Formats: sequence, C-alpha cells, structure tokens
Amino acid sequence: MKYLLFLLAFTLHSSLNYAQTGPTNGPKLSAGTLQFLWQMEQNFADKNGALQNYVYNQDTDNNLLVNAIVKVSPHINEKKLSDFGVKTGTKAGKIWTLRIPVNRIKEIIKFSGILAMEMDQAMAPELDSARRKTRVDSIHKGIGLSQAFDGKGVVVGIIDAGFDYTHPSLYDTTYGKYRVKRVWEQKATGTPPAAFGYGAEFILTSILFFFIFLFLVLNLLTA
Repeated sequence: MKYLLFLLAFTLHSSLNYAQTGPTNGPKLSAGTLQFLWQMEQNFADKNGALQNYVYNQDTDNNLLVNAIVKVSPHINEKKLSDFGVKTGTKAGKIWTLRIPVNRIKEIIKFSGILAMEMDQAMAPELDSARRKTRVDSIHKGIGLSQAFDGKGVVVGIIDAGFDYTHPSLYDTTYGKYRVKRVWEQKATGTPPAAFGYGAEFILTSILFFFIFLFLVLNLLTA
C-alpha cells in the first residue's frame, strides 16, 4: 500500500513538473499549450494543419497563425523571432502577444528568450450549461421566489434600429402567428406612444402589416 501511494505521488509530481516546465531547456508551457502540442503530435489537425475550435489568422503567404501570450527575457531577439514568421502584437513589459505560424510552433517553444507561453484556448459552445450558470433553472423551479416562472406571458422589449420586420424569428414556430405586439418607430411620423412626443406607434393591426409592406418595398427599391 505504501509503495502504491509513493508511486502515485511520484507520478503526479513528475506530471506537474512537466506541465510547468515543458520541454527540456524550453519555456514554461500552460496546460492549454501542452494540449495543443499533444493534439498536433496525434495528427488531429486537418489537411491545412488546423485543429478544430481554435481561432486562426493568416499571413500574406496564407500560413495559419495561432495566438499566444508569452513572457520574454530582456535579451530576446525579436528580429530572429520575426524570421520564423512570428508576428508581434502588444508589448506590456515582459508580456507580449504573438501570432505564431502553426508549422513553426515546435521551434518557437524552444526559442531562446521566451520564458513562458500561454496559447490561445480552444472554443466550445456552452449553451447546455448557460441556463444553470445564469440560475434560470432555479427561476423555472421557483427556488426562493413566490412561484415558478417559465416565461409564459412574458413581454420582451427591444431597443434597436434597423429591424427586419419580416424576419422568421418574429413569428411563432408554425409561422402562423406574428409575435410582435407593438412597434415604436422613433423617426417615423404619426401618433407617438403615450407620454412621448415623437415617433409613431404601430399596434398589431393592419397598420403594422402596412408598415411591414412598406418596409419590404423600400428594401426592394434600395437593393
């Protein structure tokens, strides 16, 4: 039992040490950077050399560039770094932002003068957890409230300009019922809403549908 605990502790220590220091004589690499390098070594990249869910830029030669934040030494040779195709961005003392060609990353992590590197993180949708993180699920259950709320009967007000009144999202899922109840066109001429002295208010009647028709005609004339 003691041997197993010792072996586990030794393995954990070795893994953490590698994650902090990275390759021999190289900079300290973040966990995300190590993950990126591992995926590249496993040939997970597509035919263009790109891994999924990362944001890339391209240089004038169409080389893929990946973003990174690095800590540099005072003696770093920026000219030599540029010769590798690396683009230097913001400089805040010893902290620089870089855009590194994907096909030169293995060379850059061994570059003299780079002390630590944090590469761009992969992006992934988290809408499956958005309701929980914003505690909307608690509202649905009525936790700490007088009752549960599920959104039924809620009226949403949006302040914006340039609405497309014919957009499908403004209808219900059957496209048989228009969901907009009122429109206040603040630059239009007409009857303004109560307590306001400008613009025109349109209620869900033939007037609003006429306004939609007018909107379509204007779009066709200016297309």
